[in-house]
Amino acid sequence: MQLRVLGALELRVDGERVGLDAARQRGVLALLAVHAGAVAPTDWLVDQLWSGEPPRSARTTLQSCVYRIRRRLEGSALRIDSRPDGYVLRVPAGESDLSEYERLVAAGRSALDEQRVPDAVARFREALALWSGDFLADVDLPAVRQRAGELEEGRLAVLETCLQGELDLGRHGAVVPELQALTARHPLRELPWQLLMTAQCRAGRRAEALDTYQRLWRVLDEQLGVQPSAAAQELQARILASNEPEPARQLLVPRQLPAGVPGFVGRGGSLKRLDEYLDRIRTRPAAGLCVVTGPAGIGKTTLAVHWARQIAEQFPDGQLYADLRGFDPSGRTADPGTTLSRFLIALGTPPDRVPADLEAGTAALRSLLEDRRVLLVLDNARSAEQARPLLAGGPGCLTVVTSRDRLAGLVVTEQAAAVTLEPFGADAAQLLLEARIGPERFAQERAAFDELVAGCAGLPLALAVVGALADLHPNWPLASLVTELRRNVLDALSAGDPATDARAVFSWSYRSLSPSGARLFRLLGVHPGPELDTAEAAALAGVTAAQAHQQLDELCHSHQLSETAPGWYAMHDLLRSYAIELAEPAEARAALGRLLDLLVHTGHAAALQLSPTRDPASLLPADPAVVVDPPASRAAAMDWFAARHRTLGGLTHLDGFDEQVWRLAWSLADFQDQQGDWNELIAVQRRGLAAATRLGLVAEQARAHRSLARMHLRLRRLDVAFDEEQQALELSRSLGDVTGEAHAYVGIGRIQSAQGRKADAIVAATEAQTRYAQVGHRSGYANALNNAGWYHAELGDYEEAVRCCEQALAELRDIGELHGEADTLDSLGFAYGRLGRPDDALRCYRRAIELQELLGRRLELAESFEAVGDIHETLGEHATAREYWGRAAGMLEELDHPTAVAVRAKLS
Repeated sequence: MQLRVLGALELRVDGERVGLDAARQRGVLALLAVHAGAVAPTDWLVDQLWSGEPPRSARTTLQSCVYRIRRRLEGSALRIDSRPDGYVLRVPAGESDLSEYERLVAAGRSALDEQRVPDAVARFREALALWSGDFLADVDLPAVRQRAGELEEGRLAVLETCLQGELDLGRHGAVVPELQALTARHPLRELPWQLLMTAQCRAGRRAEALDTYQRLWRVLDEQLGVQPSAAAQELQARILASNEPEPARQLLVPRQLPAGVPGFVGRGGSLKRLDEYLDRIRTRPAAGLCVVTGPAGIGKTTLAVHWARQIAEQFPDGQLYADLRGFDPSGRTADPGTTLSRFLIALGTPPDRVPADLEAGTAALRSLLEDRRVLLVLDNARSAEQARPLLAGGPGCLTVVTSRDRLAGLVVTEQAAAVTLEPFGADAAQLLLEARIGPERFAQERAAFDELVAGCAGLPLALAVVGALADLHPNWPLASLVTELRRNVLDALSAGDPATDARAVFSWSYRSLSPSGARLFRLLGVHPGPELDTAEAAALAGVTAAQAHQQLDELCHSHQLSETAPGWYAMHDLLRSYAIELAEPAEARAALGRLLDLLVHTGHAAALQLSPTRDPASLLPADPAVVVDPPASRAAAMDWFAARHRTLGGLTHLDGFDEQVWRLAWSLADFQDQQGDWNELIAVQRRGLAAATRLGLVAEQARAHRSLARMHLRLRRLDVAFDEEQQALELSRSLGDVTGEAHAYVGIGRIQSAQGRKADAIVAATEAQTRYAQVGHRSGYANALNNAGWYHAELGDYEEAVRCCEQALAELRDIGELHGEADTLDSLGFAYGRLGRPDDALRCYRRAIELQELLGRRLELAESFEAVGDIHETLGEHATAREYWGRAAGMLEELDHPTAVAVRAKLS
């Protein structure tokens, strides 16, 4: 039997409708469906059904309705359970069109996160097809109307996301009619208008797209007295600036909330307070802020995630989540700047546009959220100072912060709503344990059950562990668990120290593990990252991937580990502390050595995928038990680093593993550079430099200094960069490392050029060429020669620039070095243009543009577009010049590059 609520209320068996015609019965079932899975209180049901004026027989009538509905549900998976204060409608997964809709939507969003756009669109279309009308369209009750409004908002957000996916797949003309109908039904939602303009423009209907903008302007002006948003105005400007259809900027909608805990119980008062706060702030011209506080193990994260998932559809522009690791066993909290970078990238900011400065990053986040409706969950904050840079500022946003600290600073200065969690009362604790061990066992061993509840002192973490242990050993009498509780942890639990509680309670689950599972549990504490995959677990234990997978499953089943995504696992902070204590020093060090071997060898291969012409680092042989599976492409290497860069950076803090630390720092350099994570890169490289110094590895010290110089140059710390590069040069010179000297001179030249010392930069580039030629380093020689040519061009010596760059180009083409070829062609285009040879300049720029597009180098591509526009302007070809300037301006604006304003000014 299936319950249908996405339209008129229906019960169906094998596609045939089951009669449920009595209006009062339909109303009762509808109200229970609104609260499916949760208790619908009797008083609330009566109030809803009789509009606050119930007859004396109301409760009897309600009971009769429930009885008759139960008769209809007999033989199906649907059922209505009685509770002392109400009823619960149980709807197993797949037994209602609403649950199927939510499953399909989740699958679509997951596919979209993985960039499987066709699959995402297909799932969204399947989900939307389940709707045959408004939610419970034939039942008119206040709670139904409220829930219908919430679901309709979510359905519209899904439809908009689906249509945006259709546009990304090139189905421009096909979606125009649907978007026209959507704007007619919901004229005040701006995103459908923007999607319609984009679809019309891409379909070659530019005039219609501009007319659509005018209609949007009139609607907003007449009904609200406001103008279209900046995004809509920018889209119109791009359409006006170019005769070719211009793709709209993709709106990223992050969905980062972790999975909720099955069988959530209790916390009714806290949830009610959070709901009331959300209702109050809807009319406030400011962002909302809640803080959920309490001791360790009290269930702060569980409550925050559960509530966030309940209200997620009210924030259609996305949900962001970060674990701030404020009380991490390692003592290292999450850096707010790093978390800011992750949020900005998730919201669509290109990595190279993420500000390096914390204050600028905070401003960028608040700017992005000003006109969006986004929910942020900042979990496990150590202090108000750690959380404050990450708070949303937009009036449509809400931030939820959890912490063991009271966060009084946020409550006082930010007027945050505070929810302090207390230990569970007896009723909630009993519900939690009963749900885990089952009502039959509860009834059979009630006395022992009550002692377990009392012994856990209402601490949800302790209750969860007891429940897991009872579930794992169904043949153990509960009295034996009571004995363990008394013997090991009763005093500690009564003392109210959750950290001590957890250590003792975890010992029970640990003892239940198989020897191999227990060994892996101990070794997982060695891993420094928030998550690990099966390969890393296998390396820690020195076993095969299949064996590791079996042991990980055992740990997941006993709730000592959680699978956050297929093949990825995370351990609770307190469990990690306990595991670290259990591991013997010798076995922990051996496990860490195997993990480092895996990450060093794989990271080295991944780094060379990102930068194929980079000089490789030396490697020591890996432990025979470690299986290295290096990424086979640049994209795979980027994914590998993206998933592990926090772990890799954390490992560079290790003492006693200097050989691995400097190699990890080397591997991370280019990835962190491309991500714009320059301050973190500097910290990692300094640790790598310290490790290389302790080992007396002079060549590796020089490498680290060169990486530090490059990062300081990115941050415009030119004097510091120059000092770092000089140290690299001196170290390479002391070794007689000619290649290292050449690399250092290249860096010195770039810094001198940035300082305005062009003549000195030419000297440095020439020194680099001489050394590269001496050792036969062809790509280095050619790129240094191009650098010299560029410096000559900056000084106005265009003939010499052409000579240098033509020679460099021939060499780069011969060895197939595409990055260098693109840069050199750009240099040649500049020089030829200044020499009055526009045909030669355009020839070079056009080939450079082809290569930049192939390599995905957006900034360089925009700069080439601007230069081509300049040349066409000098030839009097004004329309063509404006076309290229328009492309350049659009790309630079997307990159938030400072030259965007100057390029846009050329179009005025």
